[in-house]
Amino acid sequence: MYSQTTKSTDKFYAIKDHLISKGYDVKANDTICRQVSNRYEDLAKFVVDYNKIIFVSGKKSSNGKVLYEVCKKYNAHCYFISSVDELDKGWFSPNDRVGICGATSTPMWLMEQVKSEILLY
Repeated sequence: MYSQTTKSTDKFYAIKDHLISKGYDVKANDTICRQVSNRYEDLAKFVVDYNKIIFVSGKKSSNGKVLYEVCKKYNAHCYFISSVDELDKGWFSPNDRVGICGATSTPMWLMEQVKSEILLY
């Protein structure tokens, strides 16, 4: 059994254990990227401190999709964008605390650009 490198380690091992419990002989090759999976706990702690979360990543980024789902799990007011143009003023209310985070491959300049645009609201 192999996993995509950005999948949840918990889910990977839950599937492995489930297959074993059904009597299958399973050899598991854990190819999960720890640079992504090690961020889960930090993201979970980060997103609960904000009213809104803007998650910045490419739409096709596998690690972006996984990390966004972690954010969304702990903060329902999480928005996935790939560019500043996708921001919607309607997402925000006065006095919102907005957190910005992104995928491992999201460039810092893009996150700074998103921050600058949000400050204009």
